[in-house]
Amino acid sequence: MLESFLSSLFPNQLCVLFGVSLTLFAAAEIGYRMGARVPPKEDHAFQNEISGYQSAVLGLLALLLGFTFSMALNHYNLRCSLIIQEANSIRTTWLRTSFLPGETREISRKLLRGYVNHRINQDIPGSNHQEDLGQISILQKALWQQAEKAAAIAPNPITASYITSLNETIDLASTRLAAHRVRVPGALWMILMIVSIFGIWSSGFSSGVNGKRALFLTVGLPGLITLVLLLIADLNSPTRGLIRTDYSCMTDLRNSMNP
Repeated sequence: MLESFLSSLFPNQLCVLFGVSLTLFAAAEIGYRMGARVPPKEDHAFQNEISGYQSAVLGLLALLLGFTFSMALNHYNLRCSLIIQEANSIRTTWLRTSFLPGETREISRKLLRGYVNHRINQDIPGSNHQEDLGQISILQKALWQQAEKAAAIAPNPITASYITSLNETIDLASTRLAAHRVRVPGALWMILMIVSIFGIWSSGFSSGVNGKRALFLTVGLPGLITLVLLLIADLNSPTRGLIRTDYSCMTDLRNSMNP
């Protein structure tokens, strides 16, 4: 429920950029004005106490940002790794079709060409992912039916090796689909936003109490936090953003399969 709400709240990277930045800038300005209304105090203990609160919140924010960035980067690296593994598995399956008897060889090769096209389309923005998943399932069943026919015609270790590689290809498709659906939890995004807002507010409040508008704390820091959150959101999404998953191994495989 929370995941779908966040997706509707930030449908693309521009919404994340402007929505988060405006929220943080507003928090900094509100904090500054609230701090400016506090009667000036000469004792340094009060100012030191405020600085301590500010440091604690910003330290917690830095810890959360580092943890979330590491999580999103691991998800991105996992998706890239699975694409390479799947491309290698499909290539092995393709090569082993040469051992299939008669008509099953040509039909299996034709099915594998279509299968690679749909596997590439899985993460392409604008494509119908549900339709691709349906076609992938149909192609997997058709490939397995051809493997059953080949096993009935030529029940030997060579045919068994083809079936093993085909089974690995199908398993990797399921694994990659599961990795495609893994995201940074919505609760973590909410905590990040709450801590970010409170941290920026405390920075603005500290500037207001001191009577000096520190541009880095009220302008620069919100901008930097927004960029980090944008980078995390980019790594977290396989179908949106500037950081795209590398499909060169899949496209090279498709080119090598063309007659």
